[in-house]
Amino acid sequence: MAAQIGELSKLQVNNTQKQINSNAETAKRLQDEERERERLRKEIEEKGLALAKQCDKEEQAALQESTLAQHSHSMKTRNKNKRKAVAQVMKLAEQNSRREIEPVGLNAQPLDEEEEEEDLEALNRRKKKVVEISTATPSSRPIIAQTSRPQKPACGGFGFGK
Repeated sequence: MAAQIGELSKLQVNNTQKQINSNAETAKRLQDEERERERLRKEIEEKGLALAKQCDKEEQAALQESTLAQHSHSMKTRNKNKRKAVAQVMKLAEQNSRREIEPVGLNAQPLDEEEEEEDLEALNRRKKKVVEISTATPSSRPIIAQTSRPQKPACGGFGFGK
């Protein structure tokens, strides 16, 4: 009986030892799987952040390209309008130079009443035309292109930041 009890206790010890080894292997597999999941989660998170940064950069680049395109279009339009204004001023100057300027003579003979009335009517017509032209045309001042300046902060010019 003592021999049977010894054998039974050895079998129990072996079974317990097998169970302990099996539990250790299972725990090790679970830890490995948990580490793998954590590694994959971090990897996915890093890839997501990298993708988000890349998308941000692409959006910024697209935004800058669109603003550059808008600036160039507005500059073309502005230059086109300036060319039109210059052409109009040139036409007006040419028309004014074609008009005959009649010198007023100091020793001219006095006009009779009919000639004076005719001259006054012609003069009035000319004045009306000049007034109409002057209100319809842009200023004869030269057009000066504005230079691009860096923008200053609003409070910088007042000495608030000092």
